[in-house]
Amino acid sequence: MNPCTRNSLCRYVGLAGLWVVCVLASVHAAHYWVSPDGDDGADGSLGAPLKTIRKAGEVALNPGDIVTVKPGVYQERVRVHGEGTPEAPIVFESEEPHGAVLNGSGIREIGFVPADWAGVDDNGAKSGNHWVTIRGFAFEELTWNEGDSIEHKVVLNTSTGWVVEACTFNRVYLALNIRGHKCVVRDCLFEDLYSHALVACYAHGILIKDVTIRNGNLNRERVSNSAVNKFLKTDSCIVDNVLSEGHVGPGWWFDALNTNFTIRNCTIRNCRGNSYDWEGPGMWLEINPESKSTVYNNEVTGCAGAGICFMESQDIECFNNYVAGNGFCVEFRNMPDRTGFLANIDVHDNVFADWRNAAVTTSIGEWNTSVWTPQEYNITVDNNFYCPPDGEPFYSWVGQELNSLGDVTQTLGFDANSVVDCNADIKVDVTPQAAVEHTRPRSAPTTLHILFRGTGGLASARPSIIYDLRGRMAGTTSGLRDAPVTADGTRCARGAYPIRNLSITE
Repeated sequence: MNPCTRNSLCRYVGLAGLWVVCVLASVHAAHYWVSPDGDDGADGSLGAPLKTIRKAGEVALNPGDIVTVKPGVYQERVRVHGEGTPEAPIVFESEEPHGAVLNGSGIREIGFVPADWAGVDDNGAKSGNHWVTIRGFAFEELTWNEGDSIEHKVVLNTSTGWVVEACTFNRVYLALNIRGHKCVVRDCLFEDLYSHALVACYAHGILIKDVTIRNGNLNRERVSNSAVNKFLKTDSCIVDNVLSEGHVGPGWWFDALNTNFTIRNCTIRNCRGNSYDWEGPGMWLEINPESKSTVYNNEVTGCAGAGICFMESQDIECFNNYVAGNGFCVEFRNMPDRTGFLANIDVHDNVFADWRNAAVTTSIGEWNTSVWTPQEYNITVDNNFYCPPDGEPFYSWVGQELNSLGDVTQTLGFDANSVVDCNADIKVDVTPQAAVEHTRPRSAPTTLHILFRGTGGLASARPSIIYDLRGRMAGTTSGLRDAPVTADGTRCARGAYPIRNLSITE
């Protein structure tokens, strides 16, 4: 396939530099075929396919090269020797979705890895063989035993510019290890994993989108060390529309020195611990100083630990999340000997409901008011919606139970503008569509209204009225009432639901 016909950018022939890149790529691009009935001595054409994906990885060397793999079971580790470009990546694709199966039964390694690989612990995106797409494969049955090389743990090791899309990972030890910049994982299923789904380190510009991760850490390995999804020292990572559920360990974990990350439009639910409830949170946001990050439009439910945990992190805004049925809704941890005090955390306009212990809690750390106070370090919790269960406190703050929002405001200065109202029939439907159904409070008419959420562009029809998570009217398509968006149209002011890709002043 000619990459210029695949890449819509090539249509803009006025962009001379890009046009030259595509023409050069098309001159060298080749299409190779692989079949279980093939021969590695063949030329790799459709009529004379190769037998192994490994061999295709040795000959697909140029930008725009495509390797199409026919249905069958392949027990091999593929080393990718080629180098793609952003405009013309090298593509490995299953001819039928999940028809090409890489199976690890009885062998020690399967998957894909750059031939110029800096190692599973690459700490600086040093690997080569950039801009590769892996599409439509099924990976299954890879265990790891003590004494095996750490390299045998991982199914896919990615370098800069790798895209993994429409793949499934089932009963493998560690599915995906991201060690390059600008990697994308989308439309993938990770299920029944012995240990991890995703690990990333020292990588910038990662996008995780439209992904399901289910039943991680079946081996019940030590959660506090590493489990399920763990990201370290990344920058500008976006986690968008991910369903993460049923793990032994956290639903998502930004652990140590991550900056500018975003978690949005995700559903995280039913995580549990090994021996303790705290080991099964929805999100751990740990040791991220000066992170300048946002967490919004998520649903976090049914976890044994806290829904969202802020742990020695700074500069995080958390808003418009639905957090219900967890041990706690929000947990603060403050161990300044790690990277500094907890600071600049803004938790606003969320829905907190049906907690089992307290809506907001503190765990271990420094809470001495002569050293650290929430006001001095700019910890803000306000404008939230609470639906408390019977008999449980709103806050458990350094061992002190606060049983009403009035007590919270008087003691800590938090939640002065928050409300308690269990009559709100709020349902957050996290889907990849731009428009989702959202119900208003029971006291209002029971009709459904369309709320724009910006996860996939504009819907076919605009709403006449826009509501926030509490059912309050935030604006209309002809103008705003209570909460205008910012000039770039990407964020609502405090108290309003975020609206993206929609100019409501038109």
